[in-house]
Amino acid sequence: MRFLSKTLCFFFCVALHSQHTHKVDSLLRLLEKPSLADTTVIQLYVAVAKAYRPVDLDQYLVYAKKALVGANAIADYDLAFEAMVEKGHSYRLQAKRDSALITFQEAVDLATANTNIGQQVIANRGLLALYQEARYLEDALALCKNNIQLFKGEAPSAQKGRLYYDLGNVYRRMERFADAESAYKEGLQITQKADAVHVAMLTRATMALAQIGLRHFEEAEQNLTISLAYFLSQGQKTNAAANYISLGNLNSVQNKHQAAVPYYHKAGQIFREAGRMANSRDIYQKLFISYSILGEKEAAHLANKQYNTLKDSLANMERHNLVAEWKTKYETEKIKAEKEAARAEITLVKANGRLKNYLLLGLGILLITTVLFYQIYTKKRAAQQQAALVVFELQQAQKQLALEKQFRDSELKALKAQMNPHFIFNALNAIQEYVVMNKKREASTYLQKFATLIRSYLDFSEIGQNSIHDEVESLTAYLELEKLRFEGSFDFEIIVAPEVSQWWEIPAMLIQPFVENAIVHGLLHKKEQRRVAVQFSLKAQDQLGCTITDNGVGRAYAQARKQKGHPSFATRATTNRLQLLNYRNERQIGIKIHDLVDEEGNPSGTQVDLIIPLSKPLS
Repeated sequence: MRFLSKTLCFFFCVALHSQHTHKVDSLLRLLEKPSLADTTVIQLYVAVAKAYRPVDLDQYLVYAKKALVGANAIADYDLAFEAMVEKGHSYRLQAKRDSALITFQEAVDLATANTNIGQQVIANRGLLALYQEARYLEDALALCKNNIQLFKGEAPSAQKGRLYYDLGNVYRRMERFADAESAYKEGLQITQKADAVHVAMLTRATMALAQIGLRHFEEAEQNLTISLAYFLSQGQKTNAAANYISLGNLNSVQNKHQAAVPYYHKAGQIFREAGRMANSRDIYQKLFISYSILGEKEAAHLANKQYNTLKDSLANMERHNLVAEWKTKYETEKIKAEKEAARAEITLVKANGRLKNYLLLGLGILLITTVLFYQIYTKKRAAQQQAALVVFELQQAQKQLALEKQFRDSELKALKAQMNPHFIFNALNAIQEYVVMNKKREASTYLQKFATLIRSYLDFSEIGQNSIHDEVESLTAYLELEKLRFEGSFDFEIIVAPEVSQWWEIPAMLIQPFVENAIVHGLLHKKEQRRVAVQFSLKAQDQLGCTITDNGVGRAYAQARKQKGHPSFATRATTNRLQLLNYRNERQIGIKIHDLVDEEGNPSGTQVDLIIPLSKPLS
């Protein structure tokens, strides 16, 4: 089954790559035509850039820059704006946020100078996407309000309705669900007046997510049902699948997991038919959680197995794309070389035909023979060098892939260390106890916290860097659940020094395993007054300090209770990951562990000091 999934993934990616490559080739052939007007050439540059977007981000940027240079040369500001926006998106997709920010701001300035409100909104929406990806939600909110102000005097239209749709999305990501619902309703009224049915239905479907957050379950179900009927009638299967997921989530939040499962299956079927493997992977993740809570172990195991299979297949997509790209490039260069050799040979033959002197003819024949032998020799030598180069590149690629696999395996081990079976078992038992005692509100609250924590861990496993703000939120959710487990005999404290920006970035899933060790090995064996503290401080201008302190029984006592030869899995997984992180970077992460003692010399806890090189986001 795993092999079949990987094979299907490979052929899907090759087919998709070939489709976009054919479109690019067609546009490039149009550029080769003589006597094209300057405006036409620039328009073709923009079209080529957009065609390269799904398959080659480097070429996407190259042709966006060419279009911008050409548009500036002929002073066509509309084309210059369009090229500038594409250039900004190419930087954004390559995670070059500083360059993307500058480019989108230049587009805003150009649109403002031309007093073109439509272009100002387009440029602002580019900045909006950038800010939301960087989690600068306050800046994103200001942009949304600015766009709405620009369109204040305009008549109702689909574009004006989308501005309120954007505003609702930002509020929802900020978890300001009441404000989000209000923005969606305003956008819905505008789109209904403008008879923009498609935007209206998108707004209904997304508004339901905010209503779930507000626990307005009946209104959420009504909006999802209405928009789902529209999407199905229009054959918009992807949007319909998103609604099925929302309906599943709606039932899951209400502890109706049995009712949620069929909706997840319907969404999964649509994504599989469309070849949307990443979405299918996320569906299996939801099914795994639902089946686990329902106690259906076999179904949960199968969903988890399919999730891991798709995850592994997606990880191999980049390697398959690289091979396909290399083969295309090699064949293109080979054909080009053969054409050039044929042209040279024809030219030489024509020149020999004009020779009238036998001596010159003989010299020409000798020259042709020499050239042919030289070409055979050089081609053979070039083929040998090319073969050696291919072997060397494949060896280097294999080494790099091995290192990347080891790095990802380490990240997965760190995730497994966080989601340890004992913690999940205890959390599910607590939920079951609330249900048995008919404490529905407490069970729902606990389940939401538990689901949010697991979702954050799964999200962190897909990214390399995480902000201090998100790390603190994740640690707080984890420690609150552990506090419920200890029934009030456990306190915690998380302190972020004033000089530390919460938007600085650190490696994801780095700190929580140390906090877990402090609880499991230090505090679990202590009877009362259990306490753990996490403190973030600035050690140097580019170094963050993180100190984890507990008042537990100490390492010596904890070690004595463990079986010999079985060190903590979380410790081993995190140690391996630190070694890989330090191997890949010149600035290394440091760690020191101190055994704390009281005035009488008795063990009084453990302190872990981490020194983390800072990787700062946009400033």
